Amino acid sequence: MTLFNGRKLRRKVEDALAACWDEARTLDEKEEVMESMRKWEEVKAKKRRISPDTLLIVFGNIIGILLILSYEHLGVITSKALGFVLRSKL
Repeated sequence: MTLFNGRKLRRKVEDALAACWDEARTLDEKEEVMESMRKWEEVKAKKRRISPDTLLIVFGNIIGILLILSYEHLGVITSKALGFVLRSKL
C-alpha cells in the first residue's frame, strides 16, 4: 500500500514548495526554492517507459508458461520444466 497516490503526492509537494516560497526571506532562499521548483517540474515531465527488452522477456515468459501448462494437460510435468521460466531481477 502506498502512502500517497500520484495526485496526492503531487499536491503535497507543490504545497510544500509554495510554503517554502512563502517562508523564504532572502534572495538566496528564494533562488533555492526556485531551483527546487525547476527540479520538481523536470521530475513531473519525465514519463516512465517500459523498455522493449523487458516486454520481450515478459511475453517470452508468458508464452513459456502457456506451453508448460498446455503440456501439463497431456502428461505430468516435472519440476525441472519450471527452470526454463526466467526469473525477474529487481
